[in-house]
Amino acid sequence: MQNTAAIILAAGQGKRMNSTTPKVLHKILGRSLISFPLSLVERAGCKKVVVVVGHGIEKVQAEVSDLDKTKCVSFAVQSEQRGTGHAVMCALPNLAEHTGPILILSGDVPLLDDESLKALNCEFQKSKTMAMLTFVPADPSGYGRIIRRDGFPVAIREHRDCLSEELKIPEVNAGVYMIDSDFLRSGV
Repeated sequence: MQNTAAIILAAGQGKRMNSTTPKVLHKILGRSLISFPLSLVERAGCKKVVVVVGHGIEKVQAEVSDLDKTKCVSFAVQSEQRGTGHAVMCALPNLAEHTGPILILSGDVPLLDDESLKALNCEFQKSKTMAMLTFVPADPSGYGRIIRRDGFPVAIREHRDCLSEELKIPEVNAGVYMIDSDFLRSGV
């Protein structure tokens, strides 16, 4: 993925995990959750990576710094966790000089793989503006629904904000996006 920067969202508390440990520092298969997206963006060739931190800043920064083999990671602080859009806005100053695509993903995605990123990049290359990953789970409860018009996604409606008809939509947001940097900045 030529000239792609990445933003990894790692500021959340992980309230549903009932733990004081920052969500991205929980272990799976002997590795911290944050290690998986860091490895993924490294394999994808991202030369600039911004990790958005908030809850447990010092611990998360220490873990990421230990894992950063390419030394291409910088940090942005989201002092108040006010959602994905706000986290991305916090990261943008670190990418002020970047032109081209920006990959946005969560810090807790251990199962996201290279093939999914290739598919995302392929869709992005068609649009040159934005692409996102979606999926259809057995139970979409709690996930943001993908609202489509004429086959094209036009909105992501958080579960708590859905109308009763929208709750019947099975396609949900995976929280992984690739977006042109100029297009992204135009929406801020």
